[in-house]
Amino acid sequence: MRTLVVFVTDGGFLVPSLVAASQLVKQGVPDIADIMIYTVDVDAGVLSKLRTNNPRIQFENLPSHLFTPPTNITFAKNHVPVTSLARLSLQEVMAPKYKNIVYIDGDVQITGDVRALINCIVPDGKIMAGRGSAWLDDGRDEDATPRGYLESLGRVSPADYFNAGVLAFSSETWKHSAKIALDFFFANSAACIRHDQSALNAIFKGNVVHFPPKYNFHSKYAELDWRGRYSPAIIHFTGPNKPWGKPATPWWDKFKQTYRDIVKQQPYLAAFLKIDGEPDLKTVLRRVKNRIKPRKVGNRADRTARFLDYVNHTEFPC
Repeated sequence: MRTLVVFVTDGGFLVPSLVAASQLVKQGVPDIADIMIYTVDVDAGVLSKLRTNNPRIQFENLPSHLFTPPTNITFAKNHVPVTSLARLSLQEVMAPKYKNIVYIDGDVQITGDVRALINCIVPDGKIMAGRGSAWLDDGRDEDATPRGYLESLGRVSPADYFNAGVLAFSSETWKHSAKIALDFFFANSAACIRHDQSALNAIFKGNVVHFPPKYNFHSKYAELDWRGRYSPAIIHFTGPNKPWGKPATPWWDKFKQTYRDIVKQQPYLAAFLKIDGEPDLKTVLRRVKNRIKPRKVGNRADRTARFLDYVNHTEFPC
């Protein structure tokens, strides 16, 4: 195999990463690419069980010393763990036989055919990704895009800014650019409020190839009026509300059973993921209210129009 689909996770996102990787296996992806989950600080005994129970997925340790930031570095506190920086060290551990890399965050589910993405050959020096959310309102939503954020990354434009949850690139590109991105983060950590995503946007400015949103359908898109108009292939649960946690907009508990199923099949995984129970009455009523009167999301009609324009006018680049 010359192509590798890779996840990088600590114990906190181990089960979600395994769910997504297992969904790739069900699609037959191992026939066209290898699937690897690199783990950070996961016990060797657990890795052995993972290999036994999931024979079509590879598991390897990624040493934390390759990416752990110095003590004087700022790491914006939110739901993102420091382990997110680990992918900027993949070039240190990936086998040289892999020429084409597809990186996928663990907080996703694979809901459609992704073979076109995996078969795509991205030119050296370029990164392929899906747009973030800043372009939906030209960066005017300060909750999503704080004032001065894109300027601090070298004046990245809202239209070019990408979400780094699903990426494709050549191994040569990563060998050259990943360390530069990590060094950028260390040197500009206060500006990198989206962590490694910030650094990647800064160093790949002008070298981004956008794929259609179906390959990284994130939470900001789910807040829009898209149902019945679009079928995502990779749903990305961005933000703090995850489907295995407390039911909340925009995903509620739609995807929760998938995580329960894999823990039931491999009980040792229960130690790595707390799956919240059924929603209480207050949550049910809030969900009904949300369906009747959706939460205000800026100018919803304008954002939906922009999203559909992105859908209709973004050709797959391969």
